[in-house]
Amino acid sequence: MGSWGWNVRPRSGNRPLPIPPPADFTCEGKVDGHDFLICQTNYPCTQGATKRMGDATADGAVNGADFLIWQTWFPYHTADFDGSGAADANDYFIWRLHYATQTGTGLADGDADHSGIIDYADFLLWLGQMGPNYSPPADFNGDGKVDGADWLIWQNNLGKWPNGGATKADGDANGDGKVDGLDLLEWQRWYPYPPIPHPESNGPVTPPPHP
Repeated sequence: MGSWGWNVRPRSGNRPLPIPPPADFTCEGKVDGHDFLICQTNYPCTQGATKRMGDATADGAVNGADFLIWQTWFPYHTADFDGSGAADANDYFIWRLHYATQTGTGLADGDADHSGIIDYADFLLWLGQMGPNYSPPADFNGDGKVDGADWLIWQNNLGKWPNGGATKADGDANGDGKVDGLDLLEWQRWYPYPPIPHPESNGPVTPPPHP
């Protein structure tokens, strides 16, 4: 933990992140130069300061400690597109739905870096916040991908646990202890993962044919 009660390395590890970050003084879901200017404009302030004024530590002041918090988080872009409080699988599907489009609403469409375009960079920001060991529900062999190998696991174990007891490694994507058609639907929902970027980076994510 950081000295101010926050996990101050937001891009490392596989854990939930505080949304918005303490140095996101504009509450836009990112930590950038605008937040620095807010802190700089109100420095020094000894009492009555709010987060909107650059108080990252919530001590009522704007001082050097707040600049340190800003430095720790900069640059940061949240991939919590649905506003649930943390990046999760739902945010991935929001990004995929709008991939390769321009956006007028920004974060809600999956534009994590606020570039105005939903592109592969936004996916990479989402993935960074999910953690280096993230494994989708249909990644049955735990290699970080959803591909034909996972489909074969599902096929080979289909119907073997009618009364429960199956695990993700057996092909149970939805956690109900069975390997059935619902798990195939979850595999289809995720396949292919990671998504395949368009060669020109502005086309849709096009899945290859199912095995």
